Amino acid sequence: MLRRRPASAPVPTVRGARPSLRELVLAALAGGASVLSFEPFGWWPLQFILLAYIFYQVGLGNSVKRATLLGWAFGFGWSVGAMHWLYILMTRFAHLPAILGSLGIVLLGLYMGLFGAIATGVAAWLRRRWSLPIAAFVLLVLPVTWGVSEWMRGWVFTGFPWSVSGYAHDTAPLAGFAPLVGVYGIGTLVALCGGCLVLLTQRARPWAIGLLGAVLVSGYTLRHIEWTEQTGSPITVRLLQGNVPQDHKFDEAFLASILRQYQAMITAAPADLIATPETAIPSFPQQLPPGYLENLQRFAISSGSTLTVGIPLLDGPRQ
Repeated sequence: MLRRRPASAPVPTVRGARPSLRELVLAALAGGASVLSFEPFGWWPLQFILLAYIFYQVGLGNSVKRATLLGWAFGFGWSVGAMHWLYILMTRFAHLPAILGSLGIVLLGLYMGLFGAIATGVAAWLRRRWSLPIAAFVLLVLPVTWGVSEWMRGWVFTGFPWSVSGYAHDTAPLAGFAPLVGVYGIGTLVALCGGCLVLLTQRARPWAIGLLGAVLVSGYTLRHIEWTEQTGSPITVRLLQGNVPQDHKFDEAFLASILRQYQAMITAAPADLIATPETAIPSFPQQLPPGYLENLQRFAISSGSTLTVGIPLLDGPRQ
């Protein structure tokens, strides 16, 4: 006699402790496709689908090793997709051979993928230890381990928080949660939405759709709340960007022209706050022409401006 499968029954399972090469490649491609959820593409719903895909694949088996390897492949693809532009930096501006630039991206992706492996591996271990139903696995355990793994990636060994999933939702409904839970909390909610999509393959479709809708509607509603209020008078701000080509920025032949450019931009007009980019002045203070920083300081004092200058620092004598 056939019995009806309960709503909390697990997805169909596969045998074997290791994923196939095809499964690993598809997981990596899914992770790489996440780049399309960030600007300038902005396809933020794609993150829900991609996380649902990897969560479903992890849920197919009961092996911690399988889940860990799939998460590693997904994290590897996520890292390479989001940070592929570093290849241009290393080959065009650092003048590394193409093979070394490619190897650098691969090694970075393998390291960053470890955090995806932690998320899925720990979740699979907890699922097996506690005999969790699929609903608890994809709606509670996996979202939490995903969020924690992203937080860890931002802090371990000084951190590497690029391409945190929550950054793709600055104009999406989930952005309403930002004042309450921050970017890592949004990443956890993204994973929760992915878990809801996984449950669409189960008999729990109605309340999975309801939960997904509730999260998105709540986020959209929170976006219309004013969390801050204006105090005091408005200030004037000038944000300067010299658009110096990267292959000129640290070339001694262009240093004098860069210094003149930023001095002219800074002193063009006063403002309550004048801010320059990171390393706008591409030289240590000890190596600048005499009086350069002092002239900027005199302008700031005489014009009543507060000036922030991006400049590298060196503890030591002039070199």
